[in-house]
Amino acid sequence: MSDIIHIESIAQTYAFLGAGAPPHPQITVMRQWPRSSRDHTQLTFTSDLYYLALKHNISGSFQYGRSRY
Repeated sequence: MSDIIHIESIAQTYAFLGAGAPPHPQITVMRQWPRSSRDHTQLTFTSDLYYLALKHNISGSFQYGRSRY
């Protein structure tokens, strides 16, 4: 069994995925999962973040503060 990874911020998520620095510290949109050399099949993690997942081929946007995503 693998160790449990605890993610506390978006910056930690980006660092874990090797995706560079996040464009915003409080909200992010990933249109597709970044490619990584890590094996995610045995990954166990907990998080202090909220995750929203949308189905493919859904159009529209949402607003956070003054920005639309």
